[in-house]
Amino acid sequence: MEAIIIAGGRGRRMGALTANRQKGCLKYRGTPIIWHILRTLVLPEISTIRFATGYRADDVHRVLTEATYREGFPLSIVEVDTVGMYGEFTKLAYVMRQLPKNADCLFTGVDTIFPGETIRFFVEMARESPEKMLLMLSDQVGIAPTHRRVKTQNGMVVGYEAPDDAPASFRYIDTGLRYYPRRIVEEICSEHVPLRKNHDTYLKGLVARGEYLRAYEYRGPWRHFAYARDFSK
Repeated sequence: MEAIIIAGGRGRRMGALTANRQKGCLKYRGTPIIWHILRTLVLPEISTIRFATGYRADDVHRVLTEATYREGFPLSIVEVDTVGMYGEFTKLAYVMRQLPKNADCLFTGVDTIFPGETIRFFVEMARESPEKMLLMLSDQVGIAPTHRRVKTQNGMVVGYEAPDDAPASFRYIDTGLRYYPRRIVEEICSEHVPLRKNHDTYLKGLVARGEYLRAYEYRGPWRHFAYARDFSK
């Protein structure tokens, strides 16, 4: 399994904190967010981690270099330059095209931290049905209020809406941690992805067409960094 981390956004909602630093390079409890994420991805199932860089890519490179030499993470890390590309999905599609043939992948943003045991369990769930997509959901919707609201039924995602459009029955949010099976990777790679294409629009389309998206309804602790106040919680 490959892993993809999108680390190229400007983090505008954080204001001055990201004016001169990439969001993933900000420190949480004295350690760059990126290091926290890397520690959870040291798994035998994950062969390579690809970082899609953009805004302040040099910051990401420096932090990854420090992580490699100071922390000794036994990982193969590849930086993929997506400078000039707009939209998370556009960057994701570009990185997916760099993956080995017939690869599946784990995807996450650079602003979300889960406990290591949660990541391990998520990967185990993905391996149980490697032909089906898997989304990590949370019932703690206040942690990431701008994320899509999700409705589940019998372990499947049956509704996927923007926060303002979602009815009360949509009790979960998409945390952004997702498993993409190889057939979905191939579908994304075969598409002509326009600039600024919305990642959520693609996922909503999968649900609308009846695609089998499995749900891990997670109720444990996790961290998401979208605003400056998130560092003080």
